Amino acid sequence: MYIKRNIESVLKTRAKHSKCLLITGPRQVGKSTLLKKIYSSVKYYTFDDKILLASVQSDPRLFLKNIPSILDEVQYAPDIFPYIKIECDKDNEYEKYYLTGSQQLKLMTRARESLAGRVSILELQGLSLREINGISFNKHFVPTNEY
Repeated sequence: MYIKRNIESVLKTRAKHSKCLLITGPRQVGKSTLLKKIYSSVKYYTFDDKILLASVQSDPRLFLKNIPSILDEVQYAPDIFPYIKIECDKDNEYEKYYLTGSQQLKLMTRARESLAGRVSILELQGLSLREINGISFNKHFVPTNEY
């Protein structure tokens, strides 16, 4: 059962204006599930697959010919970032790559350095009570004098 995430609208808006989208966050919070749900027609690859990881490590340029792609757990293939940059710079096409990763600090540093100006980074956390209970109200809580 899929639970609608409040970040979906932000993700879709950012993706339309970015060549590459990176979703980071702790393991098992639904990064891959979210992307597969929203972009069900996009090819999905996970670098948890050791054979696929070996393929991208041996020839990242050839691997990236299958675009657009969801690339899951990109922290396992850090050498792919310069090649993603090259692919992003070839044209003005948006939404070329959707990336996920769990090791936030290393991943964010590498992505920012290699993909500066090309990547939009979002952080996904665990389910909120609003999401669990299906409450669509999604505004920040601002206390008032009465509260």
